[in-house]
Amino acid sequence: MKSFLWFALMVVQWNADTRRPISFGEAILIAL
Repeated sequence: MKSFLWFALMVVQWNADTRRPISFGEAILIAL
């Protein structure tokens, strides 16, 4: 569960940095 929360936080941070919506699929590719 912790890793999922960290992953979600990373996605939110990415959105804040890029100011561009990111899809869940893109987030998974970035994580990989």
